[in-house]
Amino acid sequence: MALLVEAGWTLPAALVGDQPPVATRIGVDGGVTTGVVDGRGAVSPAPGRWTLDWAVGADDRWYVPAREPGVEQVRVDHAPVIETRMRIPGGHVVHRAWAARGPAHQGGDEWVHVEVENASKLPVALAWLVRPWDAVGRVSVSDVWVGPTHGAPDGSGPWVVLGGGQPAVVPRRPSRWAATDTRESEVGPDPLATVLAGGASSDWDGAADHGSDAGLGSMALLVPVPHTATATIALPTGGVFRDPEGLGWPAARPDVASVVRGWSALAEGGPRVELPDPVLADAVAAARRSLVLGLRVERGTPEDDRHAVPHRHIVSPTGRWGGGADTAPAGEQMEILAALARWGHHDAVDRALITWPAGQQRGGGFGSVEATAGALDALAAHAVASGDAGPARAWLPEVGGAIEWLGRRARRPGPDVDPRVVADGLDAGALLLAALGQPEAAAAIAADARRFHSGAMHSGAMELDLDAPATTPRVAAAAAVAATRAGGDASALWALLRRASSTWTWSNPERWEGDDLLVPARLLTAVGRLLVADGPEGIALTTWMPPAWWGLGWEVHDAPTRWGRLSYAVRWHSGRPALLWERGEPLEGVTGDPVLTAPGLDPSWSSTERRGEALLAAVPPPAGVEVGPEPATGGVAVAAPPRSVWRPQDPGPDAPPAAPEDPDTSFT
Repeated sequence: MALLVEAGWTLPAALVGDQPPVATRIGVDGGVTTGVVDGRGAVSPAPGRWTLDWAVGADDRWYVPAREPGVEQVRVDHAPVIETRMRIPGGHVVHRAWAARGPAHQGGDEWVHVEVENASKLPVALAWLVRPWDAVGRVSVSDVWVGPTHGAPDGSGPWVVLGGGQPAVVPRRPSRWAATDTRESEVGPDPLATVLAGGASSDWDGAADHGSDAGLGSMALLVPVPHTATATIALPTGGVFRDPEGLGWPAARPDVASVVRGWSALAEGGPRVELPDPVLADAVAAARRSLVLGLRVERGTPEDDRHAVPHRHIVSPTGRWGGGADTAPAGEQMEILAALARWGHHDAVDRALITWPAGQQRGGGFGSVEATAGALDALAAHAVASGDAGPARAWLPEVGGAIEWLGRRARRPGPDVDPRVVADGLDAGALLLAALGQPEAAAAIAADARRFHSGAMHSGAMELDLDAPATTPRVAAAAAVAATRAGGDASALWALLRRASSTWTWSNPERWEGDDLLVPARLLTAVGRLLVADGPEGIALTTWMPPAWWGLGWEVHDAPTRWGRLSYAVRWHSGRPALLWERGEPLEGVTGDPVLTAPGLDPSWSSTERRGEALLAAVPPPAGVEVGPEPATGGVAVAAPPRSVWRPQDPGPDAPPAAPEDPDTSFT
């Protein structure tokens, strides 16, 4: 990349600076690959393929998002639909990128769609930029060709852009173009610089074709975008393109609203939570939609355009971004699968568990105490969430081997092993054996789990500066999980939120990867444990209450537990939390009378009722939390919404009153 910098090329900041890339994953449920959108809207459709960048020519000058200060980026309704806004004279231009299924092509039916809307008051020129790098480094693009499709040889229909094996389709011929001028190993000028200097050509001569012996093929394609109009481009992904000129414009191209609705429906299939902290609620909603992109399907290459049959399911938080192996270590895979199962994606987890023993080693373990405990936890989470222990039954000898290995290692876990992890792993093993109709074996393993859990009561938490630059997001997320596993202060969750990008992603500086899905998996795990801790003796509701939640209500609906699906709500009356709950039927094979507790609200309260309501003991207002009417006067205590992170928040009850509106007299 140094040669490009010296030649004056405009590169993304992550490829020339010391900071890890900031990116957001886009893709489809059960897709072959995932793309990423960097923090300025550059779209990399697949690892090792060229990047689609953009620039806008406004009334006064050209605006290049990679270096402009006035660029903002958000998700659209929490979905992996990324909107990047850039200010120009007269308003904004709005760049949106998402993935969806569409017309079949060689090897699949996945497409990345990008559109740029001119929301300013004046017409602009848009430059689509074909760039010889992806989100993490340089890729080789020896040739860039732009020309009409076979279906419209006269150039009146869609045009195809092809470079480095990655095609793209635009609905009509661009107005002008500029390309690199490289010979042998020379680095030519940036085509964007040619555009900025006004040197783009309008001479197509049927098509445009330009090569680079150095693998630095790059091209700028200019299209006019009138006021309120939108320019679009579509990139097929996940396939091998033998005849890219035969691609047409995807007629069934979905719009943003329909894609967002689809992701919302996918996320609504699991438990529903209503949190009093809008920042945490946004992070959870985004994580629930994005985490499924950690599951990919590997397909064969068909002889024609038919969709190939999947032959391998891949669980990976990196998705081949940032280098390294295609699949993640067993422990990371299991963390992702367990989080997906508990938050409503148990059907996808069921398919991924086909390869559950792939990471198992001789002796029954998965490489470490944590990974082995996580493997048992993933199977148990799926059994509880789906009500079906089928995958565990299919791998019963392997499950028994993992339980036996963990039991042996548990007798001498070592100083670096959290005994709570061992206890949770053995508890998951006991739950699986009970669900598989082996109550005697389950009881023996459960006794071991209780012993280790009792020993864990005296183990302290590791001291960690969560906001230190050396503390990676993965480490901060692991600290949040450990804190909620112990039922203690979970302020690590909010430290993690402060490390997030504007689209709720976290980078992995060790892999130079901009959207590490292991972090949102741990975020969901920690939030789930904070709200509902499912244990062998019963269920703990709200294991720790964040101080800023005092006086505010929250709800959980249909949370999966071994004792049945659980719903509860917290309301406040004069400084006392009121708890309403209802529990369903337990998992087959699970017997006993579970005890409900609420240690974060009232450690002295418990109940064995399946449904009911209770007014718990008064909770003193935490220091520094502003409340409404004094509880002693009989009013309802209301805390101001938390302001723990930098994102804008609701004004809250302590804000100045809004100006009165004119009365509506239309019905008088």
